[in-house]
Order: sequence, then C-alpha cells, then structure tokens
Amino acid sequence: MDEDELFGNIADQYQVSLNGIAEEVKILFQEAIQESIYDVSDPIRRGWYQRTNDFENSVDILFDINGGLFVYIDTAKLNYYSVVNYSKTKNNVSDIVPWLLEKGHHNGSLNDLYHNYEGRGYLENAYEKISSAFPGLLITIINEEPL
Repeated sequence: MDEDELFGNIADQYQVSLNGIAEEVKILFQEAIQESIYDVSDPIRRGWYQRTNDFENSVDILFDINGGLFVYIDTAKLNYYSVVNYSKTKNNVSDIVPWLLEKGHHNGSLNDLYHNYEGRGYLENAYEKISSAFPGLLITIINEEPL
C-alpha cells in the first residue's frame, strides 16, 4: 500500500467514524425531544389527535465546510398551521415551532396545553445528553427568536 492509499483509507475511516458520531448525536437529540415534549402528555388518551412525531422526525444533521456538526430542526419537513383564523390566513407557523416549544407559548385564550404551555427545555435536555455521551465535545445551542 502506498502513501496515497494509506491516507485515503485513514480519511475514509475518519469519515465513517464522524458519521457514526453524528448519527448518535442525532438520536440523543431526538430522545431529548421525546422526553421533554412528547412524554409530557398523551393526546390520544385525551382524545385530541393522533400524534405524528413530525417534530422529532424533522431533526437533521449536516457538516459545515470546517467539519463542524450541526443538529437542527428542519422546519421545511414540518407542516404546522395555526388554527387561529386558519380558514382566513392558512398561516404556516412551522418556522417558529422550535422556538415556541423551547420558550413556551401563552396567547391568553383557553387554558390548555395547546394555547398555553411552559417552555419544554428540549434544547437543554439535548445539551446534557450529548455532553454526557461525548465529554469534551464543543456544543453551542442556537435558538434565536424568529423574526
């Protein structure tokens, strides 16, 4: 095996390892969503709706040009509409759902889990899970308020 083949094999193995870590991080992020959001209430038991798990399934990963790993909610995979004036506006609120679930939502109307709820803290839960599984990994949480 010549030097080029050796470095090629090392690069391939590095990428395989990195992809494995990325998948593990994604799973931990999804577990945090399950615990912090979905395990809080059971809408089927309450007769509300069949849960789709769209939010959990919208978790995606990508590497930037510097090799940094981003785990994020791909809101393009969501299709959430506000039921407030739905027939008039058909207002797609998918872009603000991650922020609302983290921070909470209080619109002052009905006092139920749909209209008023505390922030779920799924990002902090994800941070704790990931940093525990991968000590020393630099983790930055970005949850900017939508415009």
